Amino acid sequence: MSKLYFKRFRRMRRVTHETFGAHAAEQSQPLQEREATRLVSEIIDDPENWERIHAHTARLSNACIPGTSMVDLFPTLNYLPPWMAKWKRDALVWHQHESEMFEGFHAGVAEEMVSVRIS
Repeated sequence: MSKLYFKRFRRMRRVTHETFGAHAAEQSQPLQEREATRLVSEIIDDPENWERIHAHTARLSNACIPGTSMVDLFPTLNYLPPWMAKWKRDALVWHQHESEMFEGFHAGVAEEMVSVRIS
């Protein structure tokens, strides 16, 4: 193997160790505690938003289980038009709801960044 490959491998291994090692976890603990406190505060302030996230996580978890969809068993069903495949219509509705949710998160972060810059 080439020396370039081994240099790259060693560099990536070092960065991985620095990022995920025990010392790195100790250094990030104060940040994790602040973010956990912020999360709990946001859940208390706006529980409806967190219910949407929970629903999203539940849908995603169920969708990732192999064999839960007929398309997993019969891949040719994937070629049916949406008017014949209820799961496609449901997926389009989920996509719309989740796009709105994530766009809202993005807008909130953008607003927060602007307010931090201004103050």
